[in-house]
Amino acid sequence: MDTIVIGAGMAGLTAAHALAEAGANVVVLEARERIGGRLYTRRDLADTPVELGGELIHGRGAATWALVAGEPPVKTAELPHVEDEGTTKAPSIKEVDFASLPTPLQTENLAEYIDRAGLGGEHLPDELRYMDMDEEPLRLMSAAYVMQWYRGSVESGELYGEHDFRIPGGYDQLLEPLAKGLNIQLGARVERIDWSDSEHVTVSYFQAGQVHTATARAVVCTLPVGVLQHNDVQFVPALPAEKFEAMHAVSTVDIAKLIYVFDEHVLPEVTGQLFAQDQNPSMWWNGTFGNSMATGDIVIGWAAGTKARELLAMDYAAALEYGCKSLGAILRKPDLKPKVQIMHNWAGDPYARGAYSFVPPGVAASVHDELAKPTANKIFWAGEATNGKNPSTVHGAYESGLRAATEARSALGLS
Repeated sequence: MDTIVIGAGMAGLTAAHALAEAGANVVVLEARERIGGRLYTRRDLADTPVELGGELIHGRGAATWALVAGEPPVKTAELPHVEDEGTTKAPSIKEVDFASLPTPLQTENLAEYIDRAGLGGEHLPDELRYMDMDEEPLRLMSAAYVMQWYRGSVESGELYGEHDFRIPGGYDQLLEPLAKGLNIQLGARVERIDWSDSEHVTVSYFQAGQVHTATARAVVCTLPVGVLQHNDVQFVPALPAEKFEAMHAVSTVDIAKLIYVFDEHVLPEVTGQLFAQDQNPSMWWNGTFGNSMATGDIVIGWAAGTKARELLAMDYAAALEYGCKSLGAILRKPDLKPKVQIMHNWAGDPYARGAYSFVPPGVAASVHDELAKPTANKIFWAGEATNGKNPSTVHGAYESGLRAATEARSALGLS
């Protein structure tokens, strides 16, 4: 065996596909009984696909456009946003003069920086206000990291959220060309990675009630940082201190995604997104946008950080009831009765242990580079958290898979 790829999410499938195309003998070990990882399209909930994980292509320049085929993605910004009454229209981050802002301190969180830079109140840009609803609380995020990221986003003309696209036929369609022809072992939970041999790596995994081993010249590990932090996989010998520290330096966003399927139309006509700071969830969107086959409405609620943890602390049924009442309050329809309702919690998924990564105060942006650095030229790392340019995104995971495949191909002596 040339290469073992651990994980059949976007990063793992991309790496495996690229290595197989280069002539490598590759096996993919996936703990779940499906491919996709944190990209999870459900087709059994409604008459249109429903995304429990990644949902949008972020930007016209996203690398994953190379995988798009068939019905073209639809730009979500074509439909207006509806906000709770009394909301003051804030400026866009595009209107911020970055040159006039003070330099963020390495130890400063985003909430502190906003106050110091005079960006609070009515001067708080929309994107930062939505981030407070869409992410962990601003006080938990690195100001230096976020402001650097927004500066680059503005300069590139691809401001996050302005050029988002939904794939009407389901995001999982992007996985099909990558998975085709691969040897993918589902239900194979990796428990141990032994890289003590000078030339090979041995991976032990549990499948169908038995422990199996596989040996290869290289391993591509795409396990999410939440899984690595939880020590669900044993490395023998232990990983270098720099790698271990990087794994534990980043954090992951807690997210609760609530999906309500209605036979009838409950959203105001032409609604794209709903925002209501005083509700939980605070952010909602039209899950049928761009799909002409929908006969009713799919409304998706997004709670992150503190609000997610509030919902996740409730009984499952109580959380769904609470969320539906919040939606009813926003729409002024207190008697909403969905025909299907589910809540998905990536932090509660033992093979994810969190949604996606973010950098807390005091942690340098170079943490992504350390996470990506090969170990002993035998273990190669991929996944959104290993991509310093596009972390927290599906296309970031895709790019990381290509990078790891290139590194492994070089180590294997493949062109």
